[in-house]
Amino acid sequence: MGNPAGLGALRKVVALFGAAGVVMGVVGACPAAASVSPSGHPNMGGVPGLPSSGLTLAQAPSALRAAVRRTLGVPALRPASTFQQAELTAADGAPGDAFGGSVAISGSTAVVGAPDRNSQTGAAYVFTRSGTTWSQQAELTAADAAAGDYFGISVAISGSTAVVGAYGNNSQTGAAYVFTRSGTAWSQQAELTAADATANALLGVSVAVSSSAAVAGAYGKNSSTGAAYVFVKV
Repeated sequence: MGNPAGLGALRKVVALFGAAGVVMGVVGACPAAASVSPSGHPNMGGVPGLPSSGLTLAQAPSALRAAVRRTLGVPALRPASTFQQAELTAADGAPGDAFGGSVAISGSTAVVGAPDRNSQTGAAYVFTRSGTTWSQQAELTAADAAAGDYFGISVAISGSTAVVGAYGNNSQTGAAYVFTRSGTAWSQQAELTAADATANALLGVSVAVSSSAAVAGAYGKNSSTGAAYVFVKV
């Protein structure tokens, strides 16, 4: 052994955890602990006299991992870092739009709802990423848009298909709108409504889409018992 003091401390760490029923052959069973030459410790192989549970350092309890790393002088692993890449805003944004009231993303395309825009008519904005730069590609609105629709209260996207909910449409019967992209242009393909539509059903309060299927929630349906409707492209 190249570091008798370190080995003695290591024995104490393992003995401490062994008394609590956690025993590990620290280096012999642990390639991560054995490869510590950059910090000045040689490859230790097995540690004589220490029983082995067959665990690796990655499988050991977090407190034991930390103690072993401190003893061997191995730096703690840093968690994956996150950072803000962009702040998205509407090109024609105005106070009271509630931009960001709903969001969805698929690949390098994001959709952001602004349900209060234009007297609660609502809108949804499509942004695309090129490298690390995001730019607005389209502003989506319903073909039959009306004040109080709250278009954009919910949004969903899958590939080149986006679904936007408008739970205030038609006396809060509600609706969901399907848009598809061709190149960089988006166009409305369908307006989804329930076969048993009733006022105050609030269809479109939530939406989801995957491939050729969409789901729209209607939590006001049946005296707020609620319902969800599945739509498929045929």
